[in-house]
Amino acid sequence: MHKCHECEKTIRKNQKETNCTSCLDLFHVKCIASTTDIKTIISNYICSRCLWTELPYHYIQNDSFSLEAGQSSSTESDTLDLNKHLINHMISLTTRPKHLKLMHLNTQSMVSTFDELVLTMKQYPFDVICMSETWLKDNPLLLQHVNIPGYSSEFRNRYSIKGGGVAAYINESLKNRRRSDIEKKEPSLEHLWLEFPGRNKHSKLLVGTIYRSEKMLKCTEWLERFENLLGYLTASWDGLILVTGDINIDLLGHSNSVTTQYLDMLSTLNLYQHVQKPTRTTYKSSTLIDHIISNSPTRISHTDVLPCPLVSDHDAIYACINIKVTRFETRYKYIRCEKNFNDLNFVEDFKTLPFSVIYGVADPDEKLDILNSLITECIERHAPLRRTKITRPPAPWLKDPTIQDLQEQRNVLQCSKK
Repeated sequence: MHKCHECEKTIRKNQKETNCTSCLDLFHVKCIASTTDIKTIISNYICSRCLWTELPYHYIQNDSFSLEAGQSSSTESDTLDLNKHLINHMISLTTRPKHLKLMHLNTQSMVSTFDELVLTMKQYPFDVICMSETWLKDNPLLLQHVNIPGYSSEFRNRYSIKGGGVAAYINESLKNRRRSDIEKKEPSLEHLWLEFPGRNKHSKLLVGTIYRSEKMLKCTEWLERFENLLGYLTASWDGLILVTGDINIDLLGHSNSVTTQYLDMLSTLNLYQHVQKPTRTTYKSSTLIDHIISNSPTRISHTDVLPCPLVSDHDAIYACINIKVTRFETRYKYIRCEKNFNDLNFVEDFKTLPFSVIYGVADPDEKLDILNSLITECIERHAPLRRTKITRPPAPWLKDPTIQDLQEQRNVLQCSKK
């Protein structure tokens, strides 16, 4: 009898079992059912040990983490807690395959940590990634450098003042359009809006990314303009509204006039702020300044805060949205099936082709047709065409050479600035 690698007890014949698709270790079904809905993953289960190796921070040693200035390296139990925390994020995202996954992160100059950002996006299945404080300019070379395969991008950059800027990356399988008309309603605010069309008001979505700089406008004036914008949207848009960004209003601190005015505004407009955990933690403080706001709390199935220490001192906030947005339309194409292809058999068959029949005709066009037919029939015998369903546009994974190219582009860009 085999043992369960979770509880280390024997798996008996009358007990349900499953195995990890990566390491093939066996587990009791009851031992892993408590972490998530086993019905959704029993056929494709990955144990926590294998799942951890897929996360972007698994290579960081224990001594890379410290909680306070002067504190010693993290203990082994601290690292295990972090591993479990990151695995829970992965499970929360992968067990909601039909939900739209949206993330926001204050990058604080995305070019400086762009490679780390790409690695993070590679690990987690987010459909929409919103960003604030991108610190980008309308430089074609710079914007080309921050392209990410598999995603389309939208930017709103500052022109004269350093810093700021908002952006969004959208999975290429999602239909969307930029709503510049909304951005013109309050041009003094840093905001970017995207519309995801749907079949009806229950399946269409309006997503806004916003950043409140404490240097651009006074807080009371910014709140007044923000309220005017949200009031216009709630009155004119009959679908789901979701606003995310760095608002720079701490909802964990002591109540003050600004916080009260902000929460009263949301309440008046029937809007709800979903994030309940700190989004920026330093040695001296812990604040909740990055928010996710919606007009339909029941449509948000899950929200959480994802640590991104290699990218920014802000944590990423994300939400799983129960909405059916229009995705890439399914199509079909024919590809060669090489499952049973054998090189030696193909070569031997090719050697026996009766190419001599080509010389039996005088017309050059007929000669070419015969040659093509002989070769095509040979290929068809060894690698026949199969009808394949295509459900998404091509989005190749980033590999090591691609990441190295991105790094070289960043170095060239930095040298050109000097």
